[in-house]
Amino acid sequence: MMKLRVLVAICWLLLLAGAPPAAAQITVTSLTSGADTTDADSYVTASISPTGNRLLLLCVVNTGTVAASPTATGNGLTWVTVNNQTWGVTNQTSILRAMGASPSSGAVTIDFAGNTRTGTAWSITQFANVDTSGTDGSGAVVQSNGGSEVLSTTAGITLNAFGSPDNIAYGCLGIGVQENITPGAGFTEVQEVGYATPGTELETEWQLNQTSVVWSWTTLATAGGVAVEIAFAAGGVPGSRLLLGAGQ
Repeated sequence: MMKLRVLVAICWLLLLAGAPPAAAQITVTSLTSGADTTDADSYVTASISPTGNRLLLLCVVNTGTVAASPTATGNGLTWVTVNNQTWGVTNQTSILRAMGASPSSGAVTIDFAGNTRTGTAWSITQFANVDTSGTDGSGAVVQSNGGSEVLSTTAGITLNAFGSPDNIAYGCLGIGVQENITPGAGFTEVQEVGYATPGTELETEWQLNQTSVVWSWTTLATAGGVAVEIAFAAGGVPGSRLLLGAGQ
């Protein structure tokens, strides 16, 4: 009996030694979100503490007398515009990206270069286990697309086929009414924030390997959004293949 127990223990040790490493996948962390209806041409977020070599995406929804595109500074990073989507003539939804080896803690300043806004909402999201090649997150953001709707209760943005089943879709939507936005089926909401004057809501969401990014809400409203594909880290152990056996 003792010999049998020893043999079983040895077999377990051998199995554990040959087991594949623990699966990883892109992880998504909300860093901050907020809104401000002060008439201004720049806004400051709450302080954030980003981690090195993580993709940061800043989503901005803004309203004014004319459409305007934001720039951003902060955390010792270079913030690069990914896509701007104008909707309802005077509104815009934007995504900016950043990545650095040693970002500093602090606020992000969102600037509209002298174009006064009557309301602005923002969210900042951090993504780990992503492709760190290129500069300022260029390797992690594979593609982007934008879209708008006029007096609708749904919105959708279609991306091209993904380069890997372990990549994720991330979308940011703005609507011209302050009410709850429902994520698309299978999507996980990251942040939702809005401002009352003029009524506007921002929502961000993500899903693994999904090229159709969708949202819904209740009241007919104009809307505009941007969606991106985010690349999983090359050479990682994909979480979406957790059920595959060793060597597959």
